[in-house]
Amino acid sequence: MSEGGSSTVFPATTWSTIFKAQGTDPEVQEAALSRLVERYYRPIFLYIQTQVGSRERAEDLTQECISTLLRRNFLENVDKNKGSFRGFLKASIKNFLRDAYDRSRRQSRGGGALLHSLSEIDEDGDVLFDPPAQSDSAQEAFDRQWAKQIIDNALAILRAETERSGHARLFDKIEPHLFKTDDARPYREIAMEFGMTEVALRKAVSRIKLRLERLIREEVRATIGSEQDLSSELSYLVSIFQRKP
Repeated sequence: MSEGGSSTVFPATTWSTIFKAQGTDPEVQEAALSRLVERYYRPIFLYIQTQVGSRERAEDLTQECISTLLRRNFLENVDKNKGSFRGFLKASIKNFLRDAYDRSRRQSRGGGALLHSLSEIDEDGDVLFDPPAQSDSAQEAFDRQWAKQIIDNALAILRAETERSGHARLFDKIEPHLFKTDDARPYREIAMEFGMTEVALRKAVSRIKLRLERLIREEVRATIGSEQDLSSELSYLVSIFQRKP
């Protein structure tokens, strides 16, 4: 599929959106920031929720995190040649949580209002949230959601392609075979339903798998700064799904 075709689903790559958000045109900048927030809200939320526990607290902190990052113009420091946007964003979240925690402790010592979501204690009187010990599970939750979104974006583009070519119904039937899920119907049944031979269907599935792999590669490429980092980022994405959640 051409670059122009994929734009019908996602109009810009991550880096092109970032460049627009770094620009000087207020309207273009605002639209680009909105796209970034929409695209990465879920990974940010899951990282914070894994750290603080409750969904309600995580939602509040996620909103505060996004507001703080935008207010500080955090994209000013992002550089396409210094690694993946995934790593940059994760580091930004960590810094926000550390700052929020430190502010909460200062307010507590000064008798001011507490940041409730960061100051709760357990039965032993220990603070539930401790940013210096930000957990591996929080980082993995962030990365797993990031990887899932990469897959979902690629699948959305692939689905749009099959709709335009008139093969959307066939795609729906064979999609489980792309990931070898338990609900995948036997090839023979699907082939009979569409008046195909099983051999022809298997070849079609192989072509779609190759197309999906290319789309995933394009999605990952859109979040990194160089081709040199592409292989390692793809390998890491694969390793995430090989682990048990």
